Amino acid sequence: EEHKAAGQIYLQGKVGIKKILQEVCDKNNVAVGNARSIVNECVDSVMRNPDALMWMSKIREQDEYTAEHCLNVCVIAMIFGRHLGLAQKDLVRLGLCGLLHDLGKMKLPMEILNKTEKLLPEEFDIIKKHAELGYELLLNSEHYIPPIVANVAHSHHERIDGLGYPQRKSAAELDIMIRMITLVDAYDAMTSDRCYSIGKSNTEALKIIYENKGSQFDEALALEFIKCIG
Repeated sequence: EEHKAAGQIYLQGKVGIKKILQEVCDKNNVAVGNARSIVNECVDSVMRNPDALMWMSKIREQDEYTAEHCLNVCVIAMIFGRHLGLAQKDLVRLGLCGLLHDLGKMKLPMEILNKTEKLLPEEFDIIKKHAELGYELLLNSEHYIPPIVANVAHSHHERIDGLGYPQRKSAAELDIMIRMITLVDAYDAMTSDRCYSIGKSNTEALKIIYENKGSQFDEALALEFIKCIG
């Protein structure tokens, strides 16, 4: 029963996140109302049955990677949050963090973002700027956005061992929601077909997460994420 509802929610979510990303491109504005609407629908479905939306997140359209990735991270993060026993209001905040974490990519040159060959070092430096660009967009939004959402956009490529970017933050500086989105973002990126590579299997991705627990990822959360997804 939930699968049918989840399918509709996922399709509406795809349309909604495309509008949000387009508004960032056109008007430099974040449509927070639209984002909240998507997240609330997803939360309701996740609370009823977390498996249904998880399956919907497996539907891939390679030419719409950023929009699908944002929605998938939103969905999977909330499923993970439910697994950890987060309250519904925290699931909404976590969902917003997932939905808007890669917003800064809309300010990058599309020819670099969609390049099929290996990136040059200077091109990868440009890609890295999406974390700070997203942070600035969310921080300067004309609508209220919970501070954690901007912080997640800024820090979702930081690492527990302090070797991430853009600020090489220490583990002590990384909120639990940052640590959760870092895991989910990496998992969805690894299992997605990209313009330059075929996605890894679920098993391969979870093995990589396991091997990098305690260095790239929070160890306790990594083990819980493997339980949740497995």
